[in-house]
Amino acid sequence: MRHTLLVWVCALWMPSQALASFITDALEVPVRSGDSQEYRILRFLPAGSDITVIESLASGYSKIQDANGQEGFVLTRYVMDTEPAQNRLRAVEQSLKAAEQTVSELRAELSRVEAELELQNSQTSELEARAQASEAALAQLAGDDALSLRDRLLALETERQVLLSDNERLKAERLIAKDDSAKTWFGMGALTLGIGILLGFVLPRLRRTRTSSGL
Repeated sequence: MRHTLLVWVCALWMPSQALASFITDALEVPVRSGDSQEYRILRFLPAGSDITVIESLASGYSKIQDANGQEGFVLTRYVMDTEPAQNRLRAVEQSLKAAEQTVSELRAELSRVEAELELQNSQTSELEARAQASEAALAQLAGDDALSLRDRLLALETERQVLLSDNERLKAERLIAKDDSAKTWFGMGALTLGIGILLGFVLPRLRRTRTSSGL
């Protein structure tokens, strides 16, 4: 009677709020239908299972509810308030696996980026080589053009000098021709004048001679 009363007092004294807890990671824990070993085992909960403590009893058992919503009784000493090391290790392993996967993906991405960078460097080197070749060709072309232009300028200057010389020669010949023409016309005029004077003296005498012969 006293034992039963003590159980009821302890049950009334303990908080009725359900607590999230865990099964110890040391072993599998049997779940019974009552709060003593006299009750049959309903199932076993594996180590580290998530449970909800509905009530802690003075008999050393706790009424729990597992993740599937099934209730039962387990020994309170198998219940932990903190997450078991096995669960934490599993979480760490999962995190490590995810990190390794991320590292693997990052390495693959890095390899891809390095390959693209190498390709871009190769293309850049090729473009630089082509640019240098183009610059050299342009420089040579510019040099050839400069020489060609200089030769053309020299040829034009020479032709200009020749034309100037020919022009001066033509001017001189024109002046000489004008002078010769003036001299010729002057001579012809003098000759004509002389002929006229001569005829002026000769014709009267011829007429006189004809008259005398007629008499």
